[in-house]
Formats: sequence, C-alpha cells, structure tokens
Amino acid sequence: MGKERREQRNLERKKRVVKKRKIPLEELKAFVEAHPDAFLREIATRFDCALPSVWAVLKQIKVILKKTTSFREQKPEKVSEFLDILDNLKDLPVLYIDETGIDRYLYRPYAGTPRGEKVYEKISGRRFERINEVEQKLNGSFLIRYIDSQIRE
Repeated sequence: MGKERREQRNLERKKRVVKKRKIPLEELKAFVEAHPDAFLREIATRFDCALPSVWAVLKQIKVILKKTTSFREQKPEKVSEFLDILDNLKDLPVLYIDETGIDRYLYRPYAGTPRGEKVYEKISGRRFERINEVEQKLNGSFLIRYIDSQIRE
C-alpha cells in the first residue's frame, strides 16, 4: 500500500477519525437516570464516543449495570397458596415433569444505577413465541409427551 502511494506521489497522511473520550459527567448521569436500561452502544451513540469510554465513565461515576426482574403475572398470594398445597402433597409418589422450551423474546437484562441502589422492572412472562416440549416420567417410564408451538400474548 505504501509503495503504491509513493509511486503515485501521494504521500499525505490520512486523517484519523478519533471519537472524543471526554463525556460530560452530569449529562451522562441525567441520561442514565432517564434511560436506565439503555445499552452501552446507545449511550455511546448519544454522546458520540467509543464504548470503552462509556464503560470507564460509568465506572467512574459508580453506576452499575444490574437489574432485578420479576414477572407481572406473579402474585404473592398465589405463590404462597401453591407452596401450601405442595407441602400437603409431599407424601405422594414423585412424578417428574420436564419442560424444555425455546423462546423468541428480547428484553433488556441490565440497567444502569448508582452503586447501592436497585432498578426494578416488571417483565412479561407471556409475550413471546415459544416451542414447548413437556414429558412426564413415573417409575422410569414416560407417560405423556406433548409438543406445543404457538404465539402467546
């Protein structure tokens, strides 16, 4: 490449495109508070900088990328009722039920927050396309095999 450029008499240096490395801390804090589940690449695009710069500044202002999720459909009363019923059935023979499923669903597993604080989000347990295979096994033999493929809302 250099030889060809010398033969053409074009020895000028190419301009390097360097993205800025300094990010205004207060603007970044405000952006993270407004959009806690933004991906690093979205923050980098917003501030026109590189991903490592965003990561370093988030670390500097002590923002961690963790999120605690629970399901919207989950109700504590039903969970405690189920656990009570399960406790009453512990003397019966064990029936193994195995469900294997493939989900086509995307959600944001991380969110930015200052260290020591938590971000909570309710996620849907039903809005995805899922292929399920359910099998029951009792005393070493399979009883039922069921395959389900549908879109659930």
